[in-house]
Amino acid sequence: MLLVLTNQAAYWVVTRLATAAGQRAVDLGIDGAGFSAYNNAYLLWAVPHGIVTVSLVTALIPRMSGSAAEGDGAAVRRDVSYALRTSARRVVPAACALLALAQPMTAAVFQYGRTGADDIVVMAGILTAFAPGLVAFSGQYVLSRAFYALRDTRTPFLLNLLIAGLNAGLSTAAYLLLPARWAVTGMAGAYSLALFAGWALTAYTLHRRLPAARTTGRSPLSPPTPGCWRPPCPPRRSATSRPAGPPGREPWRRRRRARRDRRGVRRAGKAPASDGSRRPALGRGPAAAPGEAVSGRP
Repeated sequence: MLLVLTNQAAYWVVTRLATAAGQRAVDLGIDGAGFSAYNNAYLLWAVPHGIVTVSLVTALIPRMSGSAAEGDGAAVRRDVSYALRTSARRVVPAACALLALAQPMTAAVFQYGRTGADDIVVMAGILTAFAPGLVAFSGQYVLSRAFYALRDTRTPFLLNLLIAGLNAGLSTAAYLLLPARWAVTGMAGAYSLALFAGWALTAYTLHRRLPAARTTGRSPLSPPTPGCWRPPCPPRRSATSRPAGPPGREPWRRRRRARRDRRGVRRAGKAPASDGSRRPALGRGPAAAPGEAVSGRP
């Protein structure tokens, strides 16, 4: 709850400043340099994060939570490293694309109705200022979820409080120091700087919490293999200690041995004894002597 209130407080500050900067720009004859441009650029900027990082961490968080519950901090560290590397392979190219193609993207998405070419130029500048912060935004998201897996909600709240305060302070400085045309663009850059600062501090804090881990390059979502580092492989059992499988699914050598033993037992029941008497048939009791009745029959 406090985390949401902190984000909303920072959002309220930025909204008021962007709206005031937009009004100043309108008074100077500059259109499209207000909060609407800031909000539209933010929505387009957050799309790669929602598709890549949120989906990846959602799949990894149960495994990270289970490792943390077992006290395996090294496994949590490996999962966090895998999430950072995997998300970076998609998010970094996306950030570069937003940086290089900001104007065509904003024109393709938002240039309709009353949004003209001048508005697109302003919006593209804001998206360009947002673009570098996409990497830090995704990294901060991964690291904060690692704290949640460790059942620590206080640390990410304090770190997010730092990011929100830094964003509000730098946005205020951009509003006061930059011209009206570039004030909102400066607020977007202020948010990127705040994200990088928060990401660095969060990484340092989590590095001190988790032990060093040996990486193998395998995906944490892939099934374990023999000799793997996690989970520990069970000791090998001998053939005599292995439980028999369900009927019809035993190894073929075992089935052949069982058939051979059954045939041997049947032959032993039919073969005559060395003293001339017959061996007792299986399941029928002792053999009767010559001239005696069997089972009460004459």
